[in-house]
Amino acid sequence: MNNKIKTILFTLVILMAGTKAYGYRYDIAVENADGVTIYYKYINDGKELEVTHGNYDFLTVIVIPNEVTYKNRTRKVTSIGAMAFYDCDWLNSVTIPNSVTSIGEAAFEYCNYLPSITIPNSVTSIGEAAFCGCYNLTSVTIGNSVTSIGDHVFRGCQRLSSVNIPNSVTSIGKYAFFDCYGLTSITIPNSVTSIGKHAFYTVFLSTIISQIENPFIITGKSSDNRSFSDITFNIATLYVPKGTIDKYKATAGWKDFANIVEGNPTGIELVKDNQKEPVSYYTLDGRQINSPKSGTVVVKKQGKRIEKVLIK
Repeated sequence: MNNKIKTILFTLVILMAGTKAYGYRYDIAVENADGVTIYYKYINDGKELEVTHGNYDFLTVIVIPNEVTYKNRTRKVTSIGAMAFYDCDWLNSVTIPNSVTSIGEAAFEYCNYLPSITIPNSVTSIGEAAFCGCYNLTSVTIGNSVTSIGDHVFRGCQRLSSVNIPNSVTSIGKYAFFDCYGLTSITIPNSVTSIGKHAFYTVFLSTIISQIENPFIITGKSSDNRSFSDITFNIATLYVPKGTIDKYKATAGWKDFANIVEGNPTGIELVKDNQKEPVSYYTLDGRQINSPKSGTVVVKKQGKRIEKVLIK
């Protein structure tokens, strides 16, 4: 092969890499009523459809239909496949129909402009890293049929501030909310029986409402695989069901919380005064410090407000 041909082939490889040249694998491509083409694979012996990866570049709105008619045959859309909308940078609105029962691995990973997502009640499983790296995702509603939140599902969703988990979830996977810096509170339903390592690590929670009546063992402060950050263990308020505080104080991991309170804070009236609330500073590994040095990143606690700040 002469040098000229080698140069041409090398250039083609570079160009393909730079334009996200994917090998689309789909069975049918059908245009919605809004003119958007969605790509599908046949599943369940051809009786149902799964949304698969396709040419979704530059699309901002995706409305997934309940069913699709193609060549005079109608099939339900029951799955969003692995990496279906992976790295769709411009996507800012997704509608998932009640026909969908599963969301595959990395289905919406790195959809950087997606602001919110509602997972319908029909969905029972959310695959690993399904929404990982969705930087602008601020709000998530998880339907009441989801039984497991997989590993890394919301990892790196740094602006996520609101998560609504229903009573069907039994497991929260490892690293599920890792690096979700905007999350300050969470309610854990009684149905949960396991929380994976580092599930809420690097998340600086100020309030945890646990509805778990019989606490199970979680990885605590002494473990490198602890479920919550040292900051959370040290300064968050853990609210537990009435009559269970002794159980929590006797259960590995949960007993590491410095502030455990019986009851639910919802509906409690806060008494405010005109005095400025004191400010406390903590290192990222949970050690309290009196005078943080300029140029360091610390956790600032003022009353109920907790935030990570750079000292100037």
